[in-house]
Amino acid sequence: MTTIDPAEQESPNGGAATGADAGGSYLGDLGKASPAGSGNADPGPGQVLSALAILSAEQGETRAHLAELRDHLGDVLEQVGNLDKLVSDVPILSGRLASLTDAVDQLLRQPEDSKTRPVDLAHVPPEERREVLGELVVWVRDVLFTGWPWTQDALRPCWLHHPDLVNGMLWLRAAYNAAYDMPKAQPHAAGDFHRWLDDVMDRAAGRTEQCPEPGAPDPHPVPAAPRDDTATLDAVMRRPGLDEICEELYRLMQIRPDTGYAPGDVEAATQRTRQIIAETGVTEEQFNEYVRSRRATPQAGDASDRR
Repeated sequence: MTTIDPAEQESPNGGAATGADAGGSYLGDLGKASPAGSGNADPGPGQVLSALAILSAEQGETRAHLAELRDHLGDVLEQVGNLDKLVSDVPILSGRLASLTDAVDQLLRQPEDSKTRPVDLAHVPPEERREVLGELVVWVRDVLFTGWPWTQDALRPCWLHHPDLVNGMLWLRAAYNAAYDMPKAQPHAAGDFHRWLDDVMDRAAGRTEQCPEPGAPDPHPVPAAPRDDTATLDAVMRRPGLDEICEELYRLMQIRPDTGYAPGDVEAATQRTRQIIAETGVTEEQFNEYVRSRRATPQAGDASDRR
């Protein structure tokens, strides 16, 4: 088998191919001499410069792409750094969550009769009031009057006759317990107690200013029995419909012979009036009250007259 030397391969022109013909040059055919008689001139400096310009432009684009990749890589590294910071914060947040969970559990484990839970007379059953108020009197004597002696002048002995002052003292005792009796009491709780102490004592001094002195011949006034406003509520709930009924009766009663109405119209109005009274049960007192209210409101009367 005959081996052909690449250097001896024929060129397209029929002769042996030279090294330049076989492999070409880095700049293509610019560095190769044109065959004799081809009519093409040898490449000049302009063609070489054009090729170099193309290579330079491509190199610039490559550098731009590399710069863009470098910036993108910087952004990625920054995001990775932020993730690392978040990951490092996880143990801290876990510790805080555990502390909050323990605090909530401790609050939930507090008994319902906690000393810091405010209470008022409305939530004390009548059969337990003697015991509850007895404990409150002891607290006032042993704690309040002992630690703050000036309160004896503001809180007169008759404070137990005033339910609002009793509620104020129950509230004040709860604030004191929250400030000084709780294992994990905070300083702000003591500040709250001192502010509320002044407020309750000022209110007590004002409420008992006109009360008789202990041992006076006149007994201390007894608080009035709680008023029941159910009847007023019922009247208010009936009022819209009642006003409409009375308004119709009022208009029917204006249909009279002396106002120029025909006898037939007067008779029809009278029959309608009797029918309304029988169906609704409106009393004369209710109707008269409506008339007085109507006269006290000229706008209502004017509007009705226009109808």
